[in-house]
Amino acid sequence: MRYYHESAMTTVSSASANTTTLVVPNRIKRKSHRRSILLFGVDAEALLMGLTAFALNLYMVYQVVFQAGFFLVDAAWRTYAVWRVFFSNDPKLANIGFVWVPLPALLQLPLVLIPAFRYKGLSGNIVTAIMGAGAALVLILFLRRLRVPVILRWLIAAAFTCNPMIWIYSANGMSEMVFIFFLLLAIYCYYRWYETEGRWTFLSGCGLAMAGAFLSRYESVILITVFGLLIAWQAFIWDRTNLRHTESAILVYATPIAYSVFLWLVANYLMMGDPLYFVRGQYSNAGTIGFQLAAVPWALPLKGNLLASVQLILIQTWQIFPAFTLLSGVLLVATLLKRVWLGLYILGIVWSFTGFLILNVYSGQSTMHIRYLINEIPMAFIIGIGILHIVTRWRGVVAFFLFFAFALSGFSSFDSMWNLTEMRYAGTGEDFLLRSLISGRRIRLWDNDRLIASYILNTAKGKVLADDSQGTYIVFFSESPERFVVQGDSVFESFLKEPFHNVNYILTNEPVGLGSVNLVNRAYPDLYANGASWAKLEKQFGVWKLYRVVDSPNRVPFRTPASDLIPPP
Repeated sequence: MRYYHESAMTTVSSASANTTTLVVPNRIKRKSHRRSILLFGVDAEALLMGLTAFALNLYMVYQVVFQAGFFLVDAAWRTYAVWRVFFSNDPKLANIGFVWVPLPALLQLPLVLIPAFRYKGLSGNIVTAIMGAGAALVLILFLRRLRVPVILRWLIAAAFTCNPMIWIYSANGMSEMVFIFFLLLAIYCYYRWYETEGRWTFLSGCGLAMAGAFLSRYESVILITVFGLLIAWQAFIWDRTNLRHTESAILVYATPIAYSVFLWLVANYLMMGDPLYFVRGQYSNAGTIGFQLAAVPWALPLKGNLLASVQLILIQTWQIFPAFTLLSGVLLVATLLKRVWLGLYILGIVWSFTGFLILNVYSGQSTMHIRYLINEIPMAFIIGIGILHIVTRWRGVVAFFLFFAFALSGFSSFDSMWNLTEMRYAGTGEDFLLRSLISGRRIRLWDNDRLIASYILNTAKGKVLADDSQGTYIVFFSESPERFVVQGDSVFESFLKEPFHNVNYILTNEPVGLGSVNLVNRAYPDLYANGASWAKLEKQFGVWKLYRVVDSPNRVPFRTPASDLIPPP
Protein backbone atom coordinates (compact mmCIF):
# COMPACT_ATOMS: atom_id res chain seq x y z
CA MET A 1 0.00 0.00 0.00
CA ARG A 2 1.37 3.47 -0.92
CA TYR A 3 0.07 6.98 -0.42
CA TYR A 4 0.81 9.90 -2.73
CA HIS A 5 0.38 13.14 -0.80
CA GLU A 6 0.12 15.39 -3.81
CA SER A 7 -2.98 13.76 -5.23
CA ALA A 8 -4.63 12.75 -1.98
CA MET A 9 -5.40 9.42 -3.63
CA THR A 10 -5.17 6.15 -1.77
CA THR A 11 -4.07 3.14 -3.81
CA VAL A 12 -5.45 -0.12 -2.47
CA SER A 13 -4.01 -3.32 -3.94
CA SER A 14 -5.12 -6.89 -3.51
CA ALA A 15 -2.54 -9.58 -4.22
CA SER A 16 -5.12 -12.35 -4.49
CA ALA A 17 -7.53 -10.55 -6.75
CA ASN A 18 -4.74 -8.74 -8.61
CA THR A 19 -6.87 -5.59 -8.79
CA THR A 20 -6.21 -1.94 -7.99
CA THR A 21 -8.84 0.57 -6.90
CA LEU A 22 -8.37 4.32 -6.69
CA VAL A 23 -10.40 6.01 -3.99
CA VAL A 24 -10.70 9.79 -4.21
CA PRO A 25 -12.61 11.30 -1.28
CA ASN A 26 -15.50 13.59 -2.19
CA ARG A 27 -14.06 16.21 0.19
CA ILE A 28 -10.96 16.42 -2.01
CA LYS A 29 -13.07 16.70 -5.15
CA ARG A 30 -15.12 19.56 -3.70
CA LYS A 31 -12.04 21.37 -2.47
CA SER A 32 -10.34 21.03 -5.85
CA HIS A 33 -13.44 22.34 -7.60
CA ARG A 34 -13.69 25.38 -5.32
CA ARG A 35 -10.04 26.31 -5.91
CA SER A 36 -10.10 26.29 -9.69
CA ILE A 37 -11.58 28.41 -12.46
CA LEU A 38 -12.51 27.55 -16.03
CA LEU A 39 -9.36 28.92 -17.67
CA PHE A 40 -7.39 25.86 -18.82
CA GLY A 41 -7.46 24.62 -15.24
CA VAL A 42 -5.50 27.60 -13.94
CA ASP A 43 -5.85 28.07 -10.22
CA ALA A 44 -7.65 31.30 -9.31
CA GLU A 45 -5.38 32.31 -6.45
CA ALA A 46 -2.22 31.55 -8.40
CA LEU A 47 -3.48 33.51 -11.40
CA LEU A 48 -4.45 36.49 -9.27
CA MET A 49 -1.11 36.44 -7.44
CA GLY A 50 0.83 36.28 -10.69
CA LEU A 51 -1.12 39.13 -12.28
CA THR A 52 -0.82 41.29 -9.16
CA ALA A 53 2.94 40.80 -8.95
CA PHE A 54 3.29 41.42 -12.68
CA ALA A 55 1.30 44.65 -12.42
CA LEU A 56 3.51 45.85 -9.56
CA ASN A 57 6.61 45.01 -11.57
CA LEU A 58 5.29 46.85 -14.63
CA TYR A 59 4.72 49.92 -12.46
CA MET A 60 8.37 49.73 -11.38
CA VAL A 61 9.39 49.33 -15.04
CA TYR A 62 7.64 52.61 -15.77
CA GLN A 63 9.41 54.31 -12.87
CA VAL A 64 12.85 52.92 -13.78
CA VAL A 65 12.73 53.50 -17.55
CA PHE A 66 10.52 56.53 -18.10
CA GLN A 67 10.74 58.48 -14.85
CA ALA A 68 14.30 57.82 -13.66
CA GLY A 69 15.84 56.98 -17.05
CA PHE A 70 17.96 54.26 -15.46
CA PHE A 71 19.71 51.65 -17.62
CA LEU A 72 22.29 49.18 -16.30
CA VAL A 73 25.03 48.51 -18.83
CA ASP A 74 24.64 44.71 -18.76
CA ALA A 75 20.91 44.96 -19.38
CA ALA A 76 21.38 47.55 -22.14
CA TRP A 77 24.00 45.42 -23.91
CA ARG A 78 21.90 42.27 -23.71
CA THR A 79 18.83 43.99 -25.18
CA TYR A 80 20.90 45.66 -27.90
CA ALA A 81 22.42 42.25 -28.76
CA VAL A 82 18.89 40.85 -29.21
CA TRP A 83 18.04 43.76 -31.52
CA ARG A 84 21.02 42.79 -33.65
CA VAL A 85 19.62 39.30 -34.18
CA PHE A 86 17.00 40.85 -36.48
CA PHE A 87 17.93 44.47 -37.19
CA SER A 88 21.70 44.71 -37.76
CA ASN A 89 24.02 44.78 -40.76
CA ASP A 90 24.65 41.07 -40.20
CA PRO A 91 21.49 39.59 -38.63
CA LYS A 92 22.07 36.20 -36.99
CA LEU A 93 21.30 34.41 -33.75
CA ALA A 94 25.00 34.40 -32.82
CA ASN A 95 24.74 38.16 -32.17
CA ILE A 96 23.51 37.45 -28.66
CA GLY A 97 27.16 36.68 -27.84
CA PHE A 98 29.14 33.90 -26.21
CA VAL A 99 30.33 35.33 -22.90
CA TRP A 100 27.07 35.57 -20.98
CA VAL A 101 24.81 32.53 -20.91
CA PRO A 102 22.06 33.05 -23.49
CA LEU A 103 18.66 32.41 -21.88
CA PRO A 104 17.89 35.98 -20.65
CA ALA A 105 18.56 37.19 -24.19
CA LEU A 106 16.67 34.36 -25.90
CA LEU A 107 13.57 35.16 -23.84
CA GLN A 108 13.52 38.63 -25.42
CA LEU A 109 13.55 37.37 -29.02
CA PRO A 110 9.76 37.33 -29.59
CA LEU A 111 9.32 40.66 -27.80
CA VAL A 112 11.76 42.68 -29.91
CA LEU A 113 9.71 41.88 -32.99
CA ILE A 114 7.04 44.19 -31.54
CA PRO A 115 8.14 47.82 -32.22
CA ALA A 116 6.67 49.15 -28.97
CA PHE A 117 8.85 46.75 -26.94
CA ARG A 118 12.02 47.86 -28.74
CA TYR A 119 11.46 51.41 -27.54
CA LYS A 120 13.99 52.19 -24.78
CA GLY A 121 14.82 48.49 -24.61
CA LEU A 122 11.53 47.58 -22.92
CA SER A 123 11.77 43.93 -23.97
CA GLY A 124 14.41 43.25 -21.31
CA ASN A 125 12.42 44.99 -18.59
CA ILE A 126 9.29 43.03 -19.46
CA VAL A 127 11.16 39.72 -19.24
CA THR A 128 12.37 40.54 -15.72
CA ALA A 129 8.87 41.67 -14.74
CA ILE A 130 7.47 38.31 -15.85
CA MET A 131 10.18 36.38 -14.04
CA GLY A 132 9.71 38.40 -10.85
CA ALA A 133 6.00 37.56 -10.93
CA GLY A 134 6.85 33.91 -11.57
CA ALA A 135 9.14 33.84 -8.52
CA ALA A 136 6.36 35.22 -6.32
CA LEU A 137 4.02 32.60 -7.76
CA VAL A 138 6.39 29.77 -6.78
CA LEU A 139 6.44 31.12 -3.21
CA ILE A 140 2.64 31.03 -3.16
CA LEU A 141 2.72 27.39 -4.26
CA PHE A 142 5.14 26.62 -1.44
CA LEU A 143 3.04 28.38 1.19
CA ARG A 144 -0.20 26.86 0.03
CA ARG A 145 1.38 23.42 0.10
CA LEU A 146 2.19 24.07 3.76
CA ARG A 147 -1.39 25.22 4.43
CA VAL A 148 -0.40 28.70 5.52
CA PRO A 149 -3.55 30.86 5.87
CA VAL A 150 -4.46 32.85 2.77
CA ILE A 151 -3.85 36.31 4.24
CA LEU A 152 -0.47 35.36 5.63
CA ARG A 153 0.77 33.75 2.43
CA TRP A 154 -0.22 36.87 0.49
CA LEU A 155 1.56 39.04 3.03
CA ILE A 156 4.70 36.91 2.75
CA ALA A 157 4.53 37.03 -1.06
CA ALA A 158 4.08 40.81 -0.84
CA ALA A 159 7.15 41.07 1.41
CA PHE A 160 9.10 39.30 -1.32
CA THR A 161 7.73 41.20 -4.32
CA CYS A 162 7.98 44.61 -2.64
CA ASN A 163 11.43 44.08 -1.17
CA PRO A 164 13.25 47.12 -2.63
CA MET A 165 16.02 45.10 -4.23
CA ILE A 166 13.75 42.37 -5.61
CA TRP A 167 11.30 44.99 -6.92
CA ILE A 168 14.01 46.96 -8.72
CA TYR A 169 15.62 43.84 -10.20
CA SER A 170 12.20 42.69 -11.37
CA ALA A 171 12.13 45.78 -13.56
CA ASN A 172 15.67 46.65 -14.69
CA GLY A 173 16.27 44.07 -17.42
CA MET A 174 19.09 42.22 -15.66
CA SER A 175 19.50 38.44 -15.53
CA GLU A 176 19.19 38.05 -11.74
CA MET A 177 15.41 37.59 -11.65
CA VAL A 178 15.50 35.04 -14.47
CA PHE A 179 17.97 33.05 -12.39
CA ILE A 180 15.96 33.48 -9.17
CA PHE A 181 12.78 32.20 -10.84
CA PHE A 182 14.45 29.00 -12.05
CA LEU A 183 16.22 28.62 -8.71
CA LEU A 184 12.97 28.79 -6.71
CA LEU A 185 11.28 26.47 -9.18
CA ALA A 186 14.10 23.93 -8.81
CA ILE A 187 13.88 24.05 -5.01
CA TYR A 188 10.09 23.63 -5.17
CA CYS A 189 10.44 20.58 -7.42
CA TYR A 190 13.12 19.14 -5.14
CA TYR A 191 10.86 19.69 -2.11
CA ARG A 192 7.96 17.93 -3.83
CA TRP A 193 10.25 15.06 -4.88
CA TYR A 194 11.35 14.66 -1.26
CA GLU A 195 7.78 14.98 0.00
CA THR A 196 6.43 12.33 -2.40
CA GLU A 197 9.34 10.00 -1.63
CA GLY A 198 10.76 9.88 -5.12
CA ARG A 199 8.15 10.81 -7.71
CA TRP A 200 10.23 11.15 -10.88
CA THR A 201 8.20 13.96 -12.48
CA PHE A 202 9.30 16.37 -9.76
CA LEU A 203 12.90 15.19 -10.04
CA SER A 204 12.91 15.80 -13.78
CA GLY A 205 11.33 19.19 -13.13
CA CYS A 206 14.18 20.00 -10.77
CA GLY A 207 16.70 19.06 -13.46
CA LEU A 208 14.94 21.14 -16.11
CA ALA A 209 14.73 24.13 -13.77
CA MET A 210 18.44 23.87 -12.98
CA ALA A 211 19.19 23.66 -16.70
CA GLY A 212 17.32 26.94 -17.05
CA ALA A 213 19.28 28.34 -14.10
CA PHE A 214 22.58 27.37 -15.75
CA LEU A 215 21.56 29.11 -18.97
CA SER A 216 20.74 32.22 -16.90
CA ARG A 217 23.79 32.70 -14.67
CA TYR A 218 27.05 30.83 -14.10
CA GLU A 219 26.79 30.74 -10.30
CA SER A 220 24.21 28.01 -10.81
CA VAL A 221 27.14 25.58 -11.06
CA ILE A 222 27.54 25.46 -7.28
CA LEU A 223 23.84 24.74 -6.75
CA ILE A 224 23.81 22.10 -9.50
CA THR A 225 26.54 20.31 -7.58
CA VAL A 226 24.78 20.61 -4.21
CA PHE A 227 21.49 19.35 -5.62
CA GLY A 228 23.25 16.41 -7.26
CA LEU A 229 24.85 15.37 -3.97
CA LEU A 230 21.60 15.73 -2.01
CA ILE A 231 19.57 13.79 -4.58
CA ALA A 232 22.13 10.98 -4.73
CA TRP A 233 22.26 10.75 -0.94
CA GLN A 234 18.49 10.76 -0.45
CA ALA A 235 17.92 8.20 -3.21
CA PHE A 236 20.49 5.97 -1.55
CA ILE A 237 18.80 6.37 1.86
CA TRP A 238 15.45 5.37 0.41
CA ASP A 239 16.77 2.17 -1.21
CA ARG A 240 20.19 1.14 0.09
CA THR A 241 19.98 -2.34 -1.39
CA ASN A 242 19.50 -1.21 -4.97
CA LEU A 243 22.17 1.18 -6.26
CA ARG A 244 20.39 1.33 -9.61
CA HIS A 245 17.74 3.42 -7.91
CA THR A 246 20.37 5.99 -6.95
CA GLU A 247 21.87 5.86 -10.42
CA SER A 248 18.51 6.43 -12.10
CA ALA A 249 17.72 9.38 -9.81
CA ILE A 250 21.03 11.03 -10.72
CA LEU A 251 20.44 10.46 -14.43
CA VAL A 252 16.89 11.86 -14.35
CA TYR A 253 18.14 14.98 -12.58
CA ALA A 254 21.40 15.50 -14.45
CA THR A 255 20.42 14.72 -18.05
CA PRO A 256 18.77 18.08 -18.94
CA ILE A 257 21.58 19.96 -17.18
CA ALA A 258 24.30 18.02 -19.01
CA TYR A 259 22.51 18.61 -22.31
CA SER A 260 22.34 22.38 -21.68
CA VAL A 261 26.02 22.55 -20.74
CA PHE A 262 26.93 20.46 -23.79
CA LEU A 263 25.00 22.76 -26.14
CA TRP A 264 26.69 25.84 -24.68
CA LEU A 265 30.17 24.32 -25.01
CA VAL A 266 29.49 23.22 -28.59
CA ALA A 267 28.10 26.66 -29.52
CA ASN A 268 31.23 28.34 -28.13
CA TYR A 269 33.46 25.91 -30.03
CA LEU A 270 31.63 26.22 -33.36
CA MET A 271 31.33 30.02 -33.32
CA MET A 272 34.41 31.13 -31.35
CA GLY A 273 36.80 28.22 -31.83
CA ASP A 274 37.09 27.55 -28.10
CA PRO A 275 34.53 25.56 -26.06
CA LEU A 276 35.57 27.56 -22.98
CA TYR A 277 35.52 30.96 -24.70
CA PHE A 278 33.00 32.20 -22.13
CA VAL A 279 35.64 31.52 -19.46
CA ARG A 280 38.82 32.54 -21.28
CA GLY A 281 37.62 35.09 -23.83
CA GLN A 282 38.75 38.69 -24.01
CA TYR A 283 35.53 40.02 -22.50
CA SER A 284 34.96 37.19 -20.01
CA ASN A 285 35.22 37.78 -16.27
CA ALA A 286 38.78 36.43 -16.33
CA GLY A 287 39.68 38.90 -19.10
CA THR A 288 38.23 41.98 -17.38
CA ILE A 289 38.50 41.28 -13.64
CA GLY A 290 41.74 43.28 -13.37
CA PHE A 291 40.05 46.44 -14.63
CA GLN A 292 37.05 45.82 -12.39
CA LEU A 293 39.18 45.38 -9.27
CA ALA A 294 41.07 48.58 -10.08
CA ALA A 295 37.79 50.46 -9.55
CA VAL A 296 37.37 48.99 -6.03
CA PRO A 297 40.88 49.06 -4.51
CA TRP A 298 39.59 48.07 -1.07
CA ALA A 299 38.84 44.59 -2.48
CA LEU A 300 42.43 43.87 -3.54
CA PRO A 301 43.75 42.96 -0.03
CA LEU A 302 40.98 40.34 0.27
CA LYS A 303 42.60 38.13 -2.38
CA GLY A 304 44.26 35.21 -0.63
CA ASN A 305 42.93 36.26 2.79
CA LEU A 306 40.32 33.67 3.74
CA LEU A 307 39.42 35.13 7.13
CA ALA A 308 38.87 38.62 5.73
CA SER A 309 36.83 37.21 2.83
CA VAL A 310 34.57 35.24 5.20
CA GLN A 311 34.14 38.26 7.45
CA LEU A 312 33.23 40.57 4.57
CA ILE A 313 30.62 38.23 3.05
CA LEU A 314 28.98 37.42 6.39
CA ILE A 315 28.76 41.11 7.30
CA GLN A 316 27.34 42.09 3.92
CA THR A 317 24.87 39.18 4.00
CA TRP A 318 23.65 40.44 7.38
CA GLN A 319 23.42 44.01 6.11
CA ILE A 320 21.43 43.24 2.99
CA PHE A 321 18.88 40.86 4.56
CA PRO A 322 19.27 40.04 8.29
CA ALA A 323 16.47 37.47 8.15
CA PHE A 324 18.76 35.15 6.18
CA THR A 325 21.22 34.79 9.03
CA LEU A 326 18.67 34.83 11.87
CA LEU A 327 16.34 32.28 10.31
CA SER A 328 19.26 30.01 9.43
CA GLY A 329 19.93 29.65 13.15
CA VAL A 330 16.25 29.02 13.85
CA LEU A 331 16.04 26.34 11.15
CA LEU A 332 19.17 24.63 12.41
CA VAL A 333 17.81 24.44 15.98
CA ALA A 334 14.39 23.23 14.78
CA THR A 335 16.02 20.57 12.61
CA LEU A 336 18.12 19.21 15.44
CA LEU A 337 15.22 19.22 17.91
CA LYS A 338 12.68 17.66 15.55
CA ARG A 339 15.21 15.49 13.70
CA VAL A 340 13.67 16.41 10.35
CA TRP A 341 16.75 16.29 8.14
CA LEU A 342 15.17 18.18 5.27
CA GLY A 343 16.13 21.28 7.26
CA LEU A 344 19.82 20.44 6.90
CA TYR A 345 19.36 19.89 3.17
CA ILE A 346 17.76 23.33 2.83
CA LEU A 347 20.59 24.95 4.78
CA GLY A 348 23.09 23.23 2.50
CA ILE A 349 21.30 24.64 -0.56
CA VAL A 350 20.93 28.24 0.63
CA TRP A 351 24.39 28.58 2.20
CA SER A 352 26.10 27.21 -0.91
CA PHE A 353 25.72 30.67 -2.43
CA THR A 354 27.43 32.27 0.53
CA GLY A 355 30.31 29.81 0.22
CA PHE A 356 30.53 30.54 -3.50
CA LEU A 357 30.78 34.30 -2.84
CA ILE A 358 33.50 33.74 -0.24
CA LEU A 359 35.46 31.60 -2.69
CA ASN A 360 35.19 34.24 -5.43
CA VAL A 361 36.38 37.04 -3.16
CA TYR A 362 39.20 34.89 -1.77
CA SER A 363 40.40 33.98 -5.27
CA GLY A 364 40.20 37.58 -6.49
CA GLN A 365 37.46 36.84 -9.04
CA SER A 366 34.75 39.14 -7.68
CA THR A 367 34.34 42.87 -7.16
CA MET A 368 31.44 42.24 -4.79
CA HIS A 369 28.72 44.13 -6.61
CA ILE A 370 25.71 44.39 -4.35
CA ARG A 371 23.63 42.49 -6.90
CA TYR A 372 25.72 39.38 -6.28
CA LEU A 373 24.04 39.18 -2.86
CA ILE A 374 20.48 39.37 -4.14
CA ASN A 375 20.19 35.57 -4.04
CA GLU A 376 20.30 35.72 -0.23
CA ILE A 377 16.86 37.35 -0.22
CA PRO A 378 14.86 34.52 -1.91
CA MET A 379 17.01 32.02 -0.02
CA ALA A 380 15.82 33.58 3.26
CA PHE A 381 12.25 32.85 2.16
CA ILE A 382 13.25 29.25 1.42
CA ILE A 383 14.66 29.01 4.95
CA GLY A 384 11.25 30.19 6.16
CA ILE A 385 9.65 27.42 4.10
CA GLY A 386 11.89 24.92 5.87
CA ILE A 387 10.83 26.25 9.28
CA LEU A 388 7.15 26.00 8.34
CA HIS A 389 7.69 22.43 7.15
CA ILE A 390 9.21 21.38 10.49
CA VAL A 391 7.05 23.43 12.90
CA THR A 392 3.59 22.00 12.28
CA ARG A 393 1.86 23.43 15.37
CA TRP A 394 0.90 27.11 15.49
CA ARG A 395 1.87 27.41 11.86
CA GLY A 396 -0.13 30.60 11.41
CA VAL A 397 1.73 32.29 14.28
CA VAL A 398 5.07 31.16 12.89
CA ALA A 399 4.11 32.45 9.44
CA PHE A 400 3.22 35.84 10.92
CA PHE A 401 6.61 36.16 12.60
CA LEU A 402 8.29 35.14 9.37
CA PHE A 403 6.42 37.88 7.54
CA PHE A 404 7.48 40.35 10.21
CA ALA A 405 11.14 39.32 9.82
CA PHE A 406 10.97 39.56 6.03
CA ALA A 407 9.29 42.96 6.08
CA LEU A 408 11.80 44.45 8.54
CA SER A 409 14.71 43.02 6.55
CA GLY A 410 13.36 44.83 3.50
CA PHE A 411 14.31 48.12 5.17
CA SER A 412 17.84 46.80 5.55
CA SER A 413 17.92 45.97 1.81
CA PHE A 414 16.89 49.55 1.08
CA ASP A 415 19.56 50.93 3.41
CA SER A 416 22.27 48.78 1.79
CA MET A 417 21.45 50.11 -1.66
CA TRP A 418 21.15 53.68 -0.39
CA ASN A 419 24.58 53.59 1.28
CA LEU A 420 26.60 51.55 -1.21
CA THR A 421 29.92 53.32 -0.68
CA GLU A 422 29.78 53.44 3.11
CA MET A 423 29.00 49.70 3.27
CA ARG A 424 31.85 48.80 0.89
CA TYR A 425 29.72 47.45 -1.93
CA ALA A 426 30.65 47.85 -5.58
CA GLY A 427 27.43 49.25 -6.97
CA THR A 428 26.00 49.54 -10.45
CA GLY A 429 23.97 52.66 -9.79
CA GLU A 430 21.37 51.32 -7.35
CA ASP A 431 21.97 54.28 -5.02
CA PHE A 432 21.41 56.75 -7.88
CA LEU A 433 18.19 54.97 -8.82
CA LEU A 434 16.77 55.05 -5.29
CA ARG A 435 17.55 58.76 -4.93
CA SER A 436 15.98 59.44 -8.31
CA LEU A 437 12.81 57.49 -7.49
CA ILE A 438 12.38 59.31 -4.19
CA SER A 439 13.29 62.81 -5.39
CA GLY A 440 11.60 62.54 -8.78
CA ARG A 441 14.73 63.88 -10.52
CA ARG A 442 15.85 62.12 -13.68
CA ILE A 443 19.29 60.44 -13.71
CA ARG A 444 21.77 62.32 -15.94
CA LEU A 445 24.62 59.76 -15.92
CA TRP A 446 24.28 58.88 -19.61
CA ASP A 447 23.48 62.27 -21.14
CA ASN A 448 26.79 62.26 -23.05
CA ASP A 449 26.04 58.84 -24.54
CA ARG A 450 22.60 60.06 -25.58
CA LEU A 451 24.21 63.13 -27.19
CA ILE A 452 26.61 60.96 -29.22
CA ALA A 453 23.78 58.67 -30.32
CA SER A 454 21.68 61.66 -31.36
CA TYR A 455 24.56 63.20 -33.33
CA ILE A 456 25.23 59.94 -35.19
CA LEU A 457 21.56 59.52 -36.04
CA ASN A 458 20.75 63.10 -37.03
CA THR A 459 24.03 64.65 -38.26
CA ALA A 460 26.55 62.01 -39.25
CA LYS A 461 25.78 60.25 -42.51
CA GLY A 462 26.73 56.66 -43.16
CA LYS A 463 27.94 53.79 -41.07
CA VAL A 464 30.07 53.95 -37.90
CA LEU A 465 32.68 51.34 -36.97
CA ALA A 466 32.90 50.85 -33.20
CA ASP A 467 33.70 48.37 -30.45
CA ASP A 468 30.23 48.04 -28.94
CA SER A 469 31.55 46.42 -25.76
CA GLN A 470 32.85 49.91 -24.92
CA GLY A 471 30.09 52.01 -26.47
CA THR A 472 27.15 49.95 -25.27
CA TYR A 473 25.05 52.92 -24.20
CA ILE A 474 25.71 54.79 -27.45
CA VAL A 475 24.41 52.03 -29.71
CA PHE A 476 21.62 51.26 -27.21
CA PHE A 477 20.31 54.84 -27.12
CA SER A 478 20.51 55.09 -30.90
CA GLU A 479 17.98 52.22 -31.21
CA SER A 480 19.45 51.77 -34.72
CA PRO A 481 21.95 48.89 -34.66
CA GLU A 482 22.06 48.89 -38.46
CA ARG A 483 24.04 52.17 -38.35
CA PHE A 484 26.98 50.49 -36.60
CA VAL A 485 29.57 47.94 -37.76
CA VAL A 486 30.66 46.13 -34.60
CA GLN A 487 32.78 43.14 -33.67
CA GLY A 488 29.92 40.66 -33.99
CA ASP A 489 29.61 41.43 -37.72
CA SER A 490 31.41 39.08 -40.10
CA VAL A 491 33.01 42.07 -41.89
CA PHE A 492 34.25 43.81 -38.73
CA GLU A 493 37.86 42.63 -38.85
CA SER A 494 38.27 43.38 -42.55
CA PHE A 495 36.63 46.81 -42.19
CA LEU A 496 38.81 47.55 -39.17
CA LYS A 497 41.91 46.86 -41.27
CA GLU A 498 40.57 48.84 -44.23
CA PRO A 499 37.82 51.29 -43.18
CA PHE A 500 38.08 53.48 -46.31
CA HIS A 501 35.10 52.99 -48.66
CA ASN A 502 33.64 50.53 -46.13
CA VAL A 503 32.55 52.79 -43.27
CA ASN A 504 32.20 56.54 -42.96
CA TYR A 505 33.22 57.00 -39.32
CA ILE A 506 35.24 55.38 -36.57
CA LEU A 507 34.23 55.84 -32.95
CA THR A 508 36.74 55.29 -30.16
CA ASN A 509 37.26 56.19 -26.51
CA GLU A 510 40.19 57.08 -24.30
CA PRO A 511 42.54 54.06 -24.01
CA VAL A 512 42.45 54.00 -20.20
CA GLY A 513 41.12 51.13 -18.07
CA LEU A 514 38.66 49.06 -20.10
CA GLY A 515 39.26 51.47 -22.98
CA SER A 516 42.68 49.85 -23.41
CA VAL A 517 41.01 46.68 -24.70
CA ASN A 518 38.90 48.60 -27.22
CA LEU A 519 39.56 46.85 -30.54
CA VAL A 520 39.86 50.17 -32.38
CA ASN A 521 42.51 51.36 -29.93
CA ARG A 522 44.36 48.07 -30.30
CA ALA A 523 44.35 48.30 -34.09
CA TYR A 524 45.35 51.99 -34.10
CA PRO A 525 47.07 52.72 -30.77
CA ASP A 526 47.99 56.34 -31.70
CA LEU A 527 44.67 57.33 -33.21
CA TYR A 528 43.02 58.66 -30.06
CA ALA A 529 46.00 60.69 -28.81
CA ASN A 530 47.55 61.89 -32.08
CA GLY A 531 44.96 61.40 -34.76
CA ALA A 532 45.84 60.27 -38.29
CA SER A 533 45.96 61.77 -41.75
CA TRP A 534 43.46 59.18 -42.98
CA ALA A 535 40.89 60.04 -40.28
CA LYS A 536 39.72 63.57 -39.49
CA LEU A 537 38.23 64.38 -36.12
CA GLU A 538 34.54 65.01 -36.67
CA LYS A 539 33.58 65.74 -33.07
CA GLN A 540 34.68 64.99 -29.52
CA PHE A 541 32.22 64.09 -26.76
CA GLY A 542 34.08 63.90 -23.46
CA VAL A 543 36.32 60.81 -23.63
CA TRP A 544 34.82 59.76 -26.97
CA LYS A 545 36.07 60.85 -30.39
CA LEU A 546 34.23 60.40 -33.69
CA TYR A 547 36.60 60.31 -36.68
CA ARG A 548 35.53 60.71 -40.30
CA VAL A 549 37.39 58.30 -42.57
CA VAL A 550 38.90 60.27 -45.49
CA ASP A 551 41.56 57.88 -46.79
CA SER A 552 43.04 54.43 -46.36
CA PRO A 553 45.33 53.77 -43.38
CA ASN A 554 47.27 51.38 -45.61
CA ARG A 555 48.40 54.09 -48.02
CA VAL A 556 49.32 57.07 -45.81
CA PRO A 557 51.16 57.58 -42.50
CA PHE A 558 49.01 57.26 -39.41
CA ARG A 559 50.12 60.57 -37.91
CA THR A 560 49.95 64.16 -39.11
CA PRO A 561 50.53 67.09 -36.72
CA ALA A 562 47.34 68.83 -37.78
CA SER A 563 45.25 65.74 -38.33
CA ASP A 564 43.35 66.03 -35.05
CA LEU A 565 41.66 69.28 -35.94
CA ILE A 566 38.00 69.66 -36.69
CA PRO A 567 37.72 69.91 -40.48
CA PRO A 568 36.10 72.97 -42.01
CA PRO A 569 32.47 72.60 -43.02
